[in-house]
Amino acid sequence: VGDTEILKNYFYRDDALLIHEAIVNYVTEILSRVYDTPDKLKTDYEVQNWAICLSDETNGAGIKGVFGYGKFDDLNDLIKTVASVIFVCSVGHAAANFCQYDEYAFPSSYPAMLTGKIPSTKVALTMQDIIDQLPDKDIILDTMVVTKLLSERGTNELGNFEVQYMFRPEDLAAVERFKSALAEISDKIKKRNEKLITPYPYLDPKEVPNAISI
Repeated sequence: VGDTEILKNYFYRDDALLIHEAIVNYVTEILSRVYDTPDKLKTDYEVQNWAICLSDETNGAGIKGVFGYGKFDDLNDLIKTVASVIFVCSVGHAAANFCQYDEYAFPSSYPAMLTGKIPSTKVALTMQDIIDQLPDKDIILDTMVVTKLLSERGTNELGNFEVQYMFRPEDLAAVERFKSALAEISDKIKKRNEKLITPYPYLDPKEVPNAISI
């Protein structure tokens, strides 16, 4: 999947990796400034408790494979974790959510459900066989309404934060560099999409939200 020569035109991968790199660079710049010595990270009880909460299966989220395995002694583990959270809540959400209406609204292409017996042989199906498997009109209309609502944007685009939590000039400069990187990615994606019969706009940073908002 990661080899562009083996699997070409995989636009989710291509666009997601560009944004992921921008997120990692932004997070690295901010956290490297906050935790400029190992002791600052190790003695930050809030961050260390967060590490425990992420991994603890009894009293926490019990997430498998969190970098650091319950503690952030290495700054790189914290950077990768924070970048991953931002990525999943922005890019991951956009990729899974905002294409729903485009996909589900034409049921014969991407039905939300099928009725009747599931085909279990390789015998060719007729058009009537396929039509008989599709849901009825009411379910199709309900699916269209729900997926249309789910495909709406509810927050600002990535980098254009609704609330400002950083005020130091050097941190604000990092935010501006993050926005500039995203703007360059957006331009690149738009130019590519102009050449495609079926564009892939869902990970244009202008369409990617700051957070999951449903």
